Amino acid sequence: MKNQSGQDSQSWPLFFIVRQQVCVGTRDVIATGLFLPTAMTFGPEGKLYVSNVAFGPPPNGRF
Repeated sequence: MKNQSGQDSQSWPLFFIVRQQVCVGTRDVIATGLFLPTAMTFGPEGKLYVSNVAFGPPPNGRF
């Protein structure tokens, strides 16, 4: 997960998740449009869950 200071075309900070394959030397963006993500985990079925809007202006706490 990467939180990057900076602005996109809509004047929001840029937050995204990147998968990096070190042995292959590639990076893939797998989630964009996040606002203040703070944690991520894989569920037992293998799906990726990300806490989004965990802090900041309301509404808070989306997955």
